[in-house]
Amino acid sequence: MEFAERPLEDRTAEGSAEKAAIAEYAMRFIRENTVIFLDAGSTCTSLARLLYLKKGLTIFTTSLSVANVLISSENKLHMSGGTLNPITMALEGFAATGFLRQIHVDIAFLGTSGFQDCNGPTSIDFTDADVKRAILERARTKIVLAHSAKTQASALVEYTKWKNIHHLITDSNIRFEDKKRLSDQVDIIEVPPLHNADCAEHIE
Repeated sequence: MEFAERPLEDRTAEGSAEKAAIAEYAMRFIRENTVIFLDAGSTCTSLARLLYLKKGLTIFTTSLSVANVLISSENKLHMSGGTLNPITMALEGFAATGFLRQIHVDIAFLGTSGFQDCNGPTSIDFTDADVKRAILERARTKIVLAHSAKTQASALVEYTKWKNIHHLITDSNIRFEDKKRLSDQVDIIEVPPLHNADCAEHIE
């Protein structure tokens, strides 16, 4: 089977209400002065839009899209070095992983390319998986943010096991059989989509 990740800009508009709701729920984990890592991906970018309204946080990221959202916020923003992946719009490679292995964060919010028939969240790219593994070593709380459609997607590299993730936050469209399969491995938090008016407020 051939795996191909679509460009971030093509994925951003898909399931926008669900992604906004996932991001809204993720905000419950963030307290004053929290140190967080935000991964690349459209759902993590939705969370960045909400964090723009906060101040006093310390935020680490490898994502150009996340950094672009937060660049003028009242938070302390740190970016790794690395080689730019034009598909994910994220920095990868030794400079990225070396940077992340020097820090500690309270919460890592991670994305995934899919996890159908997998024992953990996955990445389409070996270098992206290395970035995720690096921050998992340095995070107190590990949270995966994923649209329910990711349960029906396949990806190449399993970057960790579900037992190493504290929470999977997804939308309420997750199928019963997928929830049953995953619930023995990870805490699943289902959230309903926001109403259109609320969604527009948070994602634009």
